[in-house]
Amino acid sequence: MILAPPSFVLHSYQDWYDALTHKAAKNVNPNDDNDYQDICVMGMIRRIFNLPYFKNIYITIPAMLIFGLQYLRYQYFSDLRYRLYLLCSVLITTVIFTTSAESPTYIIAFPGVCIWYVLQKHTKMVNAVFIFALLLTSFSYSDIFTPYVRDHIIRPYSLKALPCFVLWIIIAWQIFSKQFLSVDRKLIQEKAV
Repeated sequence: MILAPPSFVLHSYQDWYDALTHKAAKNVNPNDDNDYQDICVMGMIRRIFNLPYFKNIYITIPAMLIFGLQYLRYQYFSDLRYRLYLLCSVLITTVIFTTSAESPTYIIAFPGVCIWYVLQKHTKMVNAVFIFALLLTSFSYSDIFTPYVRDHIIRPYSLKALPCFVLWIIIAWQIFSKQFLSVDRKLIQEKAV
């Protein structure tokens, strides 16, 4: 407001809000054949269970609570392991709970998946979760899957969001149960170098 009159700035924010509201409504419009948008948890629920008018708030409110509760371990803020887990959660959360998520948006979420994987002991279960995420999130629109699978299963049901959502739940559980404390600090320092 230093360079422009307050009325102009306030009007700009109102226009921005109106544009975002219009875009969000268009992203989730069940009448549009728009399966390149809304690749998120809410879109996945809408499409898998054929609930075109499913309200986002039923997912975003619990997600906000779970996400916010992760920050209650404030005594660990100085611990790099905790901060890395929070980073993973933030990177994934910003994509899987927005109706504006498109396939390229997952370039934000997948580094969170990779950081999480590096922090884990590589058990069969951890490897399976990572491979599941790698295949369905990174390669779902590639030639690894047949055009039929891409066009009739993965894209129409927003399944690209599924592995990141599963991993987000795992990360939240690991933070709540303090499993991040089992990560070897020397391992983090070696991998950082």
